[in-house]
Amino acid sequence: MSYYNFFFSGHSYEIIVIDDGSPDGTLEVGKQLVKIYGSEKIVLKPREKKLGLGTAYIHGIKHATGNFIIIMDADLSHHPKFIPQFIEKQKSNDFDVVSGTRYIGDGGVYGWDFKRKLVSRGANFLTQLLLRPGASDLTGSFRWD
Repeated sequence: MSYYNFFFSGHSYEIIVIDDGSPDGTLEVGKQLVKIYGSEKIVLKPREKKLGLGTAYIHGIKHATGNFIIIMDADLSHHPKFIPQFIEKQKSNDFDVVSGTRYIGDGGVYGWDFKRKLVSRGANFLTQLLLRPGASDLTGSFRWD
């Protein structure tokens, strides 16, 4: 049983792959997934060049057809094993948004160099200090909306 079928069994889903000219082979992997799962489950929406992470998320959301959207990076820095927890948390509390965090519980920043960790922690510290949002990780983008 594939990883995605395991997590999405019982749920209708589509996976939208946004690639903006990344040299890491994202688009090629997406094309292989289309061959395996079909274009109704794997939707490729490449862009010609890098336009930024935020606009990539917006591009994907514009093409989503479902009632709920999970935003995550394909490099597994957002691990899909947490998706069932997001779904359960949303259902049990009727939340509008559920957000993952790298800084409490099972979260983590494995494989990050010191500079990336420092920038992330620094941005979160400043945001907490200035805005007091009550969320532990505002620079992450693993969300269920």
